[in-house]
Amino acid sequence: MTELIPTPQTGPIRIALTGTAIQNSYMELWTLLDWVNPGSVGTEKQWKKAVADPLVAGQARGCKEEERLKANDTAEVLRDKLLPLYFLRRQVWDRRCVLRMN
Repeated sequence: MTELIPTPQTGPIRIALTGTAIQNSYMELWTLLDWVNPGSVGTEKQWKKAVADPLVAGQARGCKEEERLKANDTAEVLRDKLLPLYFLRRQVWDRRCVLRMN
């Protein structure tokens, strides 16, 4: 745990474990992020408007080019800026994690 939490924390520490939250639904991802750090990613309504709706629209069959581009931009921000702040991903090649999980 010291690798995950390098500095002393005050108050409750919340950790969420999930397999494929982002593959299930974008609102489920908001629920996990909001539970771990309440208010840090906006309200449910704000998340839906800024993240979930653009991603869903841009992935829809027959979406407009503008919607697809907005979805790509949104996905890049999630992947590169937001999720690394909250998610520690186990890498397949990291045998230490695999051994600990068995």
